[in-house]
Formats: sequence, structure tokens, C-alpha cells
Amino acid sequence: DAGTLYDVQLVGPTRIRAEFHSIQVTGEIFRYTFTSFVVGTYNVSVRLKGVHLSGSPSVIEIAPNIANAARCSIIGDGASFGTAGIAATLTLFARDSFGNDIPYGGDVFLADITNPTFSRTIVVPADQNDGSYRLAFASSISGPHILSITLGGKDVFGSPFSVDVQAGALDLSVTGIMFEMEAKAGDEHEIVVE
Repeated sequence: DAGTLYDVQLVGPTRIRAEFHSIQVTGEIFRYTFTSFVVGTYNVSVRLKGVHLSGSPSVIEIAPNIANAARCSIIGDGASFGTAGIAATLTLFARDSFGNDIPYGGDVFLADITNPTFSRTIVVPADQNDGSYRLAFASSISGPHILSITLGGKDVFGSPFSVDVQAGALDLSVTGIMFEMEAKAGDEHEIVVE
């Protein structure tokens, strides 16, 4: 097999050597195929009896594939807890199905937030144009919230998240008390704080 006479090598960023498969197309033409799962710059060389062929050595850039929801990751407290009335934040990072970071934007993530009264809000995280997406959301209601984040209708890794939203501090400028100014001995009295 003349295809095995050629020494074809691909050396990548993690010193991975790819295994090539040769197919004789016609006569003296051979096709070599390889699959790389790691993004980066690869050096390819093709030699015959130790001598580089024309165009060898050369460089091949391997870019990330399309984003895969199951491999995307999230950083930030907003995926686990928050305070009513204060924006909870988190950052999503797009990755392809091989775990490679995607260094550009363009993906559309959706965040579906359900509060304790089962009211839902849909938010589109802000594309930072570097493969990261920032999500900020606030709820006026304390209690358990469900946060589902999807890409192409599929949950990102860890989604749905249970977000514990705690009651916020009282705003004394709008908090007041109500009660009747007169009361009688022996009667129950009520003071309401709003």
C-alpha cells in the first residue's frame, strides 16, 4: 500500500498526535483523514522517505464546533440564591460538545424564571461577544424560584436551578404602621406594619 509510504503527522497544542487513515483515491492520489477534538494550532507534516513534500510542514487552525447546551457552564451566585428586590447575577460560558471554550458570541440562551406564585419571566442573557453571556434578574417575591436556562431548547449543564430568594431589607422610607388612635381597655388592638 503506497499510502503507508507517506509519513503524515499532526502535532497539536497539547502534543497530541492524530492518527491518520489513508484511502487511495486514484493512482498516486491518497486522502488522509483525521479528527481533532481540541481547539488550537496544529502543525502538519507529510514526508516521503524522510523528505517533506511541497507544502509541508504547514499549519492548520482547529476552531471550536457549535455550542452544546450540556457542556456550557455557569459561574455566579444567581444560580443558587438571591435577595428580593436586588438583581441576582450569573455568567454563562458557551462550550462545544468537546468542552472547548467558544471565544465569540452569537448563541441565544433563554432564562425562564418561575417565582413561588408560579409567575414566569423569560429573560435573554446579554451576549458579551466573547463566548460569555451575563444574566441579571430580580424578584420582588422571596421564596424558592426555579431558574431554567436553555440553548436551542435544551437545558444547560445543571439546569433547572433552585434559587433561594431571601426577603430583602425593609425600606424605612416606604414602611409604615397603621393603628387606631383610640382603644378601650380589655379590647384586642391591632398594629399593622406595611
